[in-house]
Amino acid sequence: MSLNEEQEIGKAVDAYLKAIKTGDKKYFDRAFYPDAVVINATERDPEKATKPIADFAKGVKTRHDAGIYGEEIPLGTSVSYLGYVANVRLDFKLKIGDRILYGTDYFNLVKRNGLWRISQKIYYITHTK
Repeated sequence: MSLNEEQEIGKAVDAYLKAIKTGDKKYFDRAFYPDAVVINATERDPEKATKPIADFAKGVKTRHDAGIYGEEIPLGTSVSYLGYVANVRLDFKLKIGDRILYGTDYFNLVKRNGLWRISQKIYYITHTK
């Protein structure tokens, strides 16, 4: 694996983490393709499980606008890629206000025009505190 490619993939994931922490649209735009989807694999209702990235980002911003702090803290990551496709597993601790959740994100990324972006985020919450 090329160290440069891994760093470039990491930039998309870092932008995602900044988006969660700030609610700022510019970080969501850097991290995700406009047609990306977010899937909550913990949710059993398929109608509720999948959201377009715009809806997911709006929910994060609404939380921030209401003064509810949020931050996703990486506990471990692994990256694999081949050509112009990549997958990142990120185990996390997520703080939302007073709640703490633990889980795993799986990001599927595609490189287009020299830039890695997330096309799909799948996450699973393993437990809460």
